[in-house]
Amino acid sequence: MNNLERKYREKEDTLTALYTTAREKEVVVLLADGREKSCPFFRSSASMHQIKWGFCQNEFLYSKVLGIYMGELREANTEGGSSRNFGTVMLVLIMSIAVVPLGVLTAVYLKEYARDSFIARLVRISVSNLAGVPSIVFGVFGLGFFIYFIGGV
Repeated sequence: MNNLERKYREKEDTLTALYTTAREKEVVVLLADGREKSCPFFRSSASMHQIKWGFCQNEFLYSKVLGIYMGELREANTEGGSSRNFGTVMLVLIMSIAVVPLGVLTAVYLKEYARDSFIARLVRISVSNLAGVPSIVFGVFGLGFFIYFIGGV
């Protein structure tokens, strides 16, 4: 374990030195109007990329915002990337396909077929509560439940 800790510290020191070196360097950028501008390497490499548009073959710079959504994953998946967005879209699609029919069937059953019983009243109250509380509140309670109670933190 001590050997692994020592290797980790060495790698961490190397990474810190690389970040320090990269922050000190500057890049000269040629602007569209022909002027040159000097900017720090860290800023230029993170916020500007060149892409070619197929039909006109002009090079455009896109901002870091577009890079977050379409770029490769960076910094251990903490700064966005295309596969993270793909996962989000797939989650929304799959859950929509799974939940919408179930919700419609439940609504039809409660309105047309369910007798006035304790369980039907409980379901109606639960649906009213779900509709009346912002989703972020449920998210915070879910986070607390899954992290602190289920996760054992």
